[in-house]
Amino acid sequence: MGDASPAPANRLAGRRIWTLAALAAALIVGAAGAWLVLVRDEADSAAVLIDEQAGAYRGVRLGTSERRVIRAFGQPERSPGFAPAGESPSRARVPASLPANPNRGGLLKFRGVAFLGSPESGVYAFIVTQRGATTTRGVAIGDSLDVARSRYDLRCTDVAGGESLLGGEEFYPSCRARLGRGIHIWFGGDPIRSITLVSRPQS
Repeated sequence: MGDASPAPANRLAGRRIWTLAALAAALIVGAAGAWLVLVRDEADSAAVLIDEQAGAYRGVRLGTSERRVIRAFGQPERSPGFAPAGESPSRARVPASLPANPNRGGLLKFRGVAFLGSPESGVYAFIVTQRGATTTRGVAIGDSLDVARSRYDLRCTDVAGGESLLGGEEFYPSCRARLGRGIHIWFGGDPIRSITLVSRPQS
């Protein structure tokens, strides 16, 4: 009779140990999950190169055919307005001007990027708004225009971007630099919301 009483206490202690072990395991799993989310977030925001010297972005170069763009990015959105899918031109801070296209061109819009091209010359402009996108000279989406000014010889103008919250017209800076091989680079907004590469299409 005297040996029967410790058994419930032992069972209770065992349950407590099991509960603590389960809690510790849950914390480890939760921490691992949070780490994976952090890694994914960092990967999403990692620098994606805009090679302005080569006129290229994520495997697509100026001059690439529409078919090859679709092969690289998938089926595009084709709504009007030179801006990435889901964005308006004013929100994307599009360039102040684009070269006239003598041919009927195509607008291929994807998340974070849009391409403008013609059947004869292929892509002759693209605008990038993807977070983390960075030029070879180290200017990224989200940087101030002062960073771009320190690395490019910019010429800036103000562009109407719609009505402001306080009434009246809202303007944003759009700044251009001439690069080699007839390519121009544009930075839209301050902080920079878009980076655009443009070459004059061939007729």
